[in-house]
Amino acid sequence: SKTRISIVPNSGSFIDEKGRIKSESPQLVEHVLTDKVQPLTGMTPYVVFGNLPVSAGLLAMLGVGFWLNRRRRKALAANAA
Repeated sequence: SKTRISIVPNSGSFIDEKGRIKSESPQLVEHVLTDKVQPLTGMTPYVVFGNLPVSAGLLAMLGVGFWLNRRRRKALAANAA
């Protein structure tokens, strides 16, 4: 089975796919830490879509807000007349 491992720079440890420390170097001591790493391929959703989903959601919320505000103003104007 393939094992995903995250390498955290400057922390001196290898962390497995479940977030457990797989191996660790001592603190404040110069040390070379080696372990087997499974390279990954493919693209994450952020790489594929970027900020598009967040931007689209923000624009949709702004549009709904403007629409609701316009409806409220029309209702207030109709009640005032």
